[in-house]
Amino acid sequence: ELSGNNLEAGAAEAIGEMIIENDTLKNINLEFNNLTNSDKDIKGIKKIAEALTRNEVLISLNLNSTDLNADCSSMLADAMD
Repeated sequence: ELSGNNLEAGAAEAIGEMIIENDTLKNINLEFNNLTNSDKDIKGIKKIAEALTRNEVLISLNLNSTDLNADCSSMLADAMD
């Protein structure tokens, strides 16, 4: 449970790396974190999107209220295609 922990873009990058290596976690809740540092840094979301293309175990990733912009949403949507 990582919801509401004041995680920012750097943490999002680390979580992306973790998702790439993950072969166990099926659900990750990142709700209520500022994962883009108020829309100033989307590198972490890029890493998470990359991770989604490589991870075959994760079934749920909650990004509600994480300060994502339209570009972030597009990257994530493309990764799930």
